[in-house]
Amino acid sequence: MATYSAEQVEEVVQVMYTNPARVGEANAWLMDFTSSPAAWEISVALLRSAEPNVRFFAANAVHIKVKAEGDELPPDTLAWLLNTLLAAMQTPECAQPNILTKLCLAVVA
Repeated sequence: MATYSAEQVEEVVQVMYTNPARVGEANAWLMDFTSSPAAWEISVALLRSAEPNVRFFAANAVHIKVKAEGDELPPDTLAWLLNTLLAAMQTPECAQPNILTKLCLAVVA
């Protein structure tokens, strides 16, 4: 199983948006990441990234994870995630409409 770090994910997201020749490779890597258990914690952490594209990817990844696996989370983890997402929604970094929309969708999923 692959290991992932926030720095790796941030780098691959940037490749996705800046290097058309590597979009397919970056997308495949990011899809693998999103389906991994590490995506929960790393995606939540990346909501604080300085890069808007990374924050959008993180919000989208959390939304995807909640829809696909949210019912498998223990109640205390689910409560932590809900509180974390609600707090993130109140930050200037996540105020962009596309990011806020994904976070709202994750909360109601």
